[in-house]
Amino acid sequence: MPLEFEINIESEFGDKFSEIAKNYTDDYYKTLRVGIKQGLTIIAESARANHRFKNDTYNLQNRSILEDTEKIDQLIGAVKIDNVQASYGARIHQGFATWEPDPFIFNAGKREKGRVLAGIDKRLSRLNKG
Repeated sequence: MPLEFEINIESEFGDKFSEIAKNYTDDYYKTLRVGIKQGLTIIAESARANHRFKNDTYNLQNRSILEDTEKIDQLIGAVKIDNVQASYGARIHQGFATWEPDPFIFNAGKREKGRVLAGIDKRLSRLNKG
């Protein structure tokens, strides 16, 4: 089970991305990057709010679900667990001993993917209309 959920514009939009890429300008690039970043925030917030492990430190909710924009120049972003802030995050996500898996990041990504891609598509449509 993955410990991150990735948004990859080229694979998500396929032919439409190829068409956009022909007219690729700085405005398109900026629009896609902003859309990815906003999408990562939506997915991360959903993951933070929708997992079954709650404790007094709130490390899992507040600090360990990260929005990774390291590959944003390739139009790829990810939401993942930072095991330094909450070392138990991976065990909750994947399951451990008697704990059933709670793949909250993957579930949030699946749950919010349509909303995220629709938001990016809407931004691109507005850009095309000029």
